[in-house]
Amino acid sequence: MMIDGIHIELPALSSEKIETGVAIYLEDDKKLLTLNSTASFIWNEVFTAHEAHNDITTCKIAVALLNACSLPQEDLSMVVDDTKETINTFFRDGLIIMG
Repeated sequence: MMIDGIHIELPALSSEKIETGVAIYLEDDKKLLTLNSTASFIWNEVFTAHEAHNDITTCKIAVALLNACSLPQEDLSMVVDDTKETINTFFRDGLIIMG
């Protein structure tokens, strides 16, 4: 699976919805991460695409987030930037692995 043309893998993990978003346990790293509702939405888009073996783009995720939050179209550039930052955080924290 690819995000923006980059091959990625997801590590062994388990997750559970919590009141403010989602908690994810990275099994190999024995690390618990919590995501707020916006990061959870982005994570769900990535995870769903991965499970379906579909490629995805940051822009596609941002448009879905924009629509889900009923934000105006003129906010798209900001939402794309925030989505890229969140995905970079996923890489940094080990939720997404280049593969």
